[in-house]
Amino acid sequence: MSDALLRVPSISITGEKEGFNAPPAPGVDPSTGPARIDEVFAPYRPKGGQFAWLERQGLGHAYDENRQDVLGMPLLDAAVRARYPNDGDVTKGPIKLVDIDPSTGWIADNTTWKSGLTKIYPAREFKGDLGHSSWLQNEDLAFMYRAYSTYDKPLTITSPGNCWPTMPALAPGASVPIVVDASKFPNWKKMAFYDGAKKLGEITQGPTQLTATNLTPGYHVFSVLATDDHGNVRTADPKMVVVRPRP
Repeated sequence: MSDALLRVPSISITGEKEGFNAPPAPGVDPSTGPARIDEVFAPYRPKGGQFAWLERQGLGHAYDENRQDVLGMPLLDAAVRARYPNDGDVTKGPIKLVDIDPSTGWIADNTTWKSGLTKIYPAREFKGDLGHSSWLQNEDLAFMYRAYSTYDKPLTITSPGNCWPTMPALAPGASVPIVVDASKFPNWKKMAFYDGAKKLGEITQGPTQLTATNLTPGYHVFSVLATDDHGNVRTADPKMVVVRPRP
């Protein structure tokens, strides 16, 4: 694989039932074969490949109800903004893309999806197996990845809803209530709300909701982290809203 390909930030999102990194088994699509992800990640992530991968629990080869856009679109947006030069002009010839230093990103440990909460680290602090990890360009994307990739999430964000292409963009400065169903994690003691990696606030009692205010143009991906009195931390699928540019 060329160095140029290693430097392309990307993500592969597959369904658990596709079995892209496991031997064929009952209920798994046999055409995917064993260790297809390892074929790429094991040799090339340690060489600096800016790749990420996650499985969606219980899903086959299909669009997710909470669409893959919730992570894919912010990742693409961040990559384009980082790699396209400010003075880039295709009318004057080929564009030389800006390289991203992999050490400035974040890393998710792909072996921890089923641990209760996917583990994420600044790239410089990761001590695990790079061949079984995902590279994320920044902390915001790492927070989104953590929420989206974690298995068996007991929390559910009921508002905002899933972000489909037909969902209209919000006006700049809009406010969005984030409402959480915590009935499957009833002994929570504190609940923190995030927009990307930005902490919006924390509650310790009362209704499990918080309002994100004065939203700026772009993608906003909300997640939550709830902690019980034993220190267990659990999350919910993230939810995304899009805010249109200012006129």
